[in-house]
Amino acid sequence: SVRTCMERNRLRTGVEKVPETVIERMNEIFEWPTSWVHICIDSTLLNLSEETSVIGVFQQLFFMTIEAGPVPVKLELSAEDYAKREADRQTTRKNRIHQIDNLSKKITGQIIKEAIKENMNGISEHLKTKAMKQLTKRMQNGKKDLLKIFRENSVKELVSPLDNCETINDYLMTYLTDIYNTWKAYIRALKINDNLSSIIINLEKTTFKEITTGDLNALESVILKVKSASFESETFRSQAADAGLCDTLRKIIHIFSSVFIGSSSFSTNITEFDGLRILKQTFLTYRNVCANAPRSQQVAAKSGALTIALQFVLAMMKLRRDDFEKDAGEQWQTMGIAAVKSALQFIGNAIVMCAANQKIVWDFCISEQCLSEMMVVGARMDRGVFGIVVMI
Repeated sequence: SVRTCMERNRLRTGVEKVPETVIERMNEIFEWPTSWVHICIDSTLLNLSEETSVIGVFQQLFFMTIEAGPVPVKLELSAEDYAKREADRQTTRKNRIHQIDNLSKKITGQIIKEAIKENMNGISEHLKTKAMKQLTKRMQNGKKDLLKIFRENSVKELVSPLDNCETINDYLMTYLTDIYNTWKAYIRALKINDNLSSIIINLEKTTFKEITTGDLNALESVILKVKSASFESETFRSQAADAGLCDTLRKIIHIFSSVFIGSSSFSTNITEFDGLRILKQTFLTYRNVCANAPRSQQVAAKSGALTIALQFVLAMMKLRRDDFEKDAGEQWQTMGIAAVKSALQFIGNAIVMCAANQKIVWDFCISEQCLSEMMVVGARMDRGVFGIVVMI
């Protein structure tokens, strides 16, 4: 037993004495034989007799070795090495970085449990898996960033006042909770996008002849939710692209602007007024999503939404100029101007402090030779439209 080993060890002196921590550790890792392994070796020599066969003893040892199977090679450490290893282990436990690492793991576990309990209701298993992978990834990256912060010399002033675990715990809890709150905005965007995507999938499966006013109203209702959320919360805007909302908004813009860009027409079930109404709200929503959100600006360019918006504005100003001046009626003209203005506002927010997107807009205007024409027609349309064109 461990007690017996300890008592016998205390009787030893000098280098023969083994550190008690080594005995305790060896006891922890010692593997007792299973019930079917029982090897008895007589080392007392009390059972020797004239009938004892040396060959028989070696045969017995040989077969026992074969039966026991191969034993993995182990590097045996001296008592001094074990003592040093244990001392290093104790130092590590006391190390602040190690403490912070363990504390971060504990807090992360608590947050993930809370996330599962409070945020997973009413969503599909696919979204649940996606959301939890995202949370786990963000928490792991956050922990790495935390450890990096505490390792840097520049934050010694920050670390030095944290003399007790309660203070460190508060700091880590605040840091990791901020990541969790950002993730909650992400999952909110993810849920809305799932709802919006299901509507778009149904629209893509049908022709314009089969789309009803009820379909458009349902679509507009969800778009307005995104518009409201992106206007109210900067955190929501920052998560919209990762949740897939920017790509979904691009699909809506593509579906409803294609009629105007291609100079075709909707079916009798959908008026151009309805199409312009959806485009107006979608452009305004994308405008909000791009406000102070570089990731959304990147997706706007990469997905083609920015180019489609430019094509729509040019088509409305060039191909549909007569409709604005006399043919389409006052209601159409009002909604058409509102849609163009919204598209230009989206373009404006997509290029703010984004040189790459600015180049896309500039190259488009140069290649189409439409800059001066857009300014002239914009001035005829509405003072606000002209002002946005000039600003862009």
